[in-house]
Amino acid sequence: MTPLARMYAKLCREQSQAEHSTELHPRRVARRLGDSPPGRAFRALSAHANRLAPAFKEALGPGHRFDLLAGLVVAKMFSGSRYLLLDHLTEPERSYRGTLLGLKHGVDCARLLTHVATAGRQPLMAGWCARMLAERLPLLADAEDALAWFAAHPGRAIAR
Repeated sequence: MTPLARMYAKLCREQSQAEHSTELHPRRVARRLGDSPPGRAFRALSAHANRLAPAFKEALGPGHRFDLLAGLVVAKMFSGSRYLLLDHLTEPERSYRGTLLGLKHGVDCARLLTHVATAGRQPLMAGWCARMLAERLPLLADAEDALAWFAAHPGRAIAR
């Protein structure tokens, strides 16, 4: 396997993990925030990842099903431990910011995966990444803008 092919497989696993986390974590944090701007922003991001999941699986193709499965296994292990150990002990504001970091990681992974997929002649994945970025970046910007809500609601921001 060439270095480019290894990098592609590694990034596909990482993107699979990031997408699963994007479906799950923002939705969990949004439940704590109710019908607030941060809650709505995170529900939109989670729904977006859910809508794009079938296209991601298709873009991977049959030769990379292991990468999808490996990414899901890692994501489920991390998600479960995070939910059980950290999310209940962390203030909503801090949990929100931590989840934002994970969302940004997924976007950065997709940016690199776009280039690697293009170089490796994987047009379906390059196209999926381009679509995901075009649609997700505005949603992520909305979630970042929603940080201001915490300053206006400090009691809810630091409640455990």
